[in-house]
Amino acid sequence: MFLTLGFLLQPAVISFFLAGRPDHHSLITFLFVVSLGFVVRMMKDPGQKLWAWGGGFVSALGFWVCIELGVFVILPIIVFFSILWFIKEKDAETALFNYSAALLIFSTGALLIENGLSEFLRLERDRLSIVFVLFFAMITLYAFFAHKYKFAEKTLFKILYAGLTAVGVMGVMQFLYQQASITPEVEHLYRQVRTGGLDQDDLIYSLQWPEGMFKFIFWAGLIIPTFLWFTHGLITRKWWQGLFSSSRKAMYVKLSIFVLVSLYFYYDYVTIVRYVVYLQIILLLGYVVFMDGAVRFIESRLNMSRLLPIVRPLAMFLMLTWFYFPLVLLEKSEGPGSGYDHSIVSTSRYIHVITKNEDRPLNIMAAPELGSTLLYHTNNNVFTFTNHRNLHGFNDWYNIMSSEIDDHALSIVYERQVDMILINRPLDIMYFDDHKENSLVHRLLDGEEVSWLERVETPDDVPQDILIYMVVNGNEF
Repeated sequence: MFLTLGFLLQPAVISFFLAGRPDHHSLITFLFVVSLGFVVRMMKDPGQKLWAWGGGFVSALGFWVCIELGVFVILPIIVFFSILWFIKEKDAETALFNYSAALLIFSTGALLIENGLSEFLRLERDRLSIVFVLFFAMITLYAFFAHKYKFAEKTLFKILYAGLTAVGVMGVMQFLYQQASITPEVEHLYRQVRTGGLDQDDLIYSLQWPEGMFKFIFWAGLIIPTFLWFTHGLITRKWWQGLFSSSRKAMYVKLSIFVLVSLYFYYDYVTIVRYVVYLQIILLLGYVVFMDGAVRFIESRLNMSRLLPIVRPLAMFLMLTWFYFPLVLLEKSEGPGSGYDHSIVSTSRYIHVITKNEDRPLNIMAAPELGSTLLYHTNNNVFTFTNHRNLHGFNDWYNIMSSEIDDHALSIVYERQVDMILINRPLDIMYFDDHKENSLVHRLLDGEEVSWLERVETPDDVPQDILIYMVVNGNEF
């Protein structure tokens, strides 16, 4: 279990030590896995408040960081414990009440920090807002009555109570969604150029052979052994026979229900590259059990054999990495990819050194993938981020770099008061490969001098694919 979770969390750990902070996706993955850890503890001891409140805190933090966790974490937990309450699992309603109460309190605190009292009631769909705080409040109220009054021990009353509550909650949420004023979820140019260009919306499978099979195994290979293990357990253990009779369900029964509930909420998303990581993580709950059984089988067969110390770790290593091997074959068949350098920490620190004595923070334009690192390590402003709400920043950067006329580029530079333009060769080639050779980005990549830009010399520790330009005489154009 610990080895598997450590393997999963390594991107967050590595990015923390390399960049001094976890990147956005690693942080989301970390919070997702920690949330699942609390869920497992809540399953084991539903009456223990510590795990429910801890899970509520982590879920609220994760939802604040990324609203996607509402679908991939919070909703499955709420429905799961409602099902346990319905099939008479002892203290299931207590766990749900404590979890939802913690979720309500901590998300309210996060919203106060985010918006303050003046904007606390602003309706927004695409990030933490009063819309979702009200949803958590309704779930808390529902769990409170389920926990407080024992009339719900009767199945008919449970059906009526849960059904009417679900209809009421969905009605309120539908009304709030219609009233909410939001920024467009993904601006057109951002979707077309970035999310479309980086294949985030691609399916994890294709009809091509063998490339389609390799891609599926890499993204969702865990589903194969996990499905086989689940089917075997369903047939041999027949756990469904005791769903309503026992007041304490076995852990494999609870895990099976939770995974099935999660997959119900995931089915619209998990075949897309952007969201498939959630499928991989949720399948770990079954894959860990499968790994444990496989290792125990090896141990029983080899027993005291001298091969055991070698075969056991080798088997664990293969079970943790086998789905990466097809990707290696696929990359070899397609040839080396260009990729791009994620680690621009040295560049950011160098920019901090050369700009720290400026009278004001400088305004930097660069590819959106570099924005958070530049902002974190320098005292300057950055236009572009991997965030759909930063509309004009991405549009301005893209229009400047793709411009074939200096006057057009300079009009944006002057309006936005751009001081520095940063080129990352692999990233910019990826974004602008199909643009004309006389576009600004291609002229800079070819080493051509531009009258209103001055190249900044960089030390050896700055990657050669990074080019730094200062805007000069911008106000004269």
